[in-house]
Amino acid sequence: MNNLPEVKNSITLKMLKLIFSIYVLVASSTTIIQMGVEYYSAKKNLKAELEGYTKMFSLDLAAALWDFDREAIQRISSGIMEVPVINGVAVLDLENNGKKVIYSAGCLSENSTLKEKPNKPEKELISFSLENDAYEFPIEYFLLNNPIKVGTIILHSDTGIIFKRLKPGFTTLIINSIIKSLALFIIFLTVGKILLTKPLSIIVASLNKLDFQDLDKYRPINIKSDYDNEFKLIEKAFNSMIERLFKSKSRLISLQNELIKSNELLEIKIAERTKELSQKNKLLDELSKTDPLTSVANRRFFNEILEQEYRRLGRVSTHLSLIICDIDYFKTYNDLYGHQAGDKCLKAVADQLKAKVKRKNDCVARYGGEEFAIVLPDTNLESAVKLAEKIRKEVEYLGIKHEKPDNLSQVVTISMGVACSTIALDEKECCFSELIERADKSLYRAKELGRNRVEFAD
Repeated sequence: MNNLPEVKNSITLKMLKLIFSIYVLVASSTTIIQMGVEYYSAKKNLKAELEGYTKMFSLDLAAALWDFDREAIQRISSGIMEVPVINGVAVLDLENNGKKVIYSAGCLSENSTLKEKPNKPEKELISFSLENDAYEFPIEYFLLNNPIKVGTIILHSDTGIIFKRLKPGFTTLIINSIIKSLALFIIFLTVGKILLTKPLSIIVASLNKLDFQDLDKYRPINIKSDYDNEFKLIEKAFNSMIERLFKSKSRLISLQNELIKSNELLEIKIAERTKELSQKNKLLDELSKTDPLTSVANRRFFNEILEQEYRRLGRVSTHLSLIICDIDYFKTYNDLYGHQAGDKCLKAVADQLKAKVKRKNDCVARYGGEEFAIVLPDTNLESAVKLAEKIRKEVEYLGIKHEKPDNLSQVVTISMGVACSTIALDEKECCFSELIERADKSLYRAKELGRNRVEFAD
């Protein structure tokens, strides 16, 4: 039973087609060459046959030409025309370089060209094109046993005669070639099925039966062959692979059991670590909200607090104030005293902000670089401006040296912008950027008016 599934591009069939095509090409070429050889051999034999007929009539024809007996020449030529293989004859005299026609009959008379010369009306000239079908033989007269050429005879035999003679042989040759080709194709097809299709069927059937879950029930491939061919190598490799798979499966089961035990121990450790991790997460959450340099809230936590308080405005009738402050000429300070001194300056300013902002819900945050922000819930604009002015003075009183030529105070100072809001947008479209923008514009105005001052948005 053939268990090999049907495929569109069979390698076996392609190989058989290729081999058969090569054979047909070689066989056809050989047949054509053989037919050509036989054709030229038959043509050569025909010429020899015509030469034999010429010798039969040559003595009488030579005597007639010697005596220039036209009637005898015509009678002998007519006798030659009676030969079945001859369908044209022409007898030529030696005059005019052997081109003077004394007598012509059959197809040669139809192809002749008669030309009359002045004062020589009895002389006839003919020019022949000696093709493959026409053969020329000399006519010799023996005078005292010495051969003397007295003329030329041209015999024409149709090529069809050659093919008629060769037709039975050609037919047999072609039929034999076709029979051999068909027989060889059947042999190739049978051998291909035995040597290729059958082993492939066994391999495919074994692969279809392969189940990883039941490897212990699997039977190895057994290709019955007396030779160690390519399929035997495939058989050995495949059976070896199955054996390795079986060992791997056993090892996998063992590892699976070990994994179950390890998972049980891991669950216990996870429970212990989860508790420990929860405690560390609380600490990490605090650290994630804090700026590592100044120990005040970072920008992320500032955004969360401001959004939270801004939403609260929609539920509670109160005020929300925002102060944004910036250390004056801080970049120049870093250039003059170095970044380490700049870090100390940021810490000192941040400490002053934390010292003056004491309520539980208030938030001091590092807004970015040398900027700080203070969120003041339940604080109106007037109170926020007073607090900002107080902080500004305390920072100036720190007396941190800043000897910049155009810095009038010669100490570190800050500029501050204040804004207050009493109305929040709908909670679905909560946006506090408007409050930040107004406070930022106030800060910008404070810088334009000379720095070290507080400005607020009405």
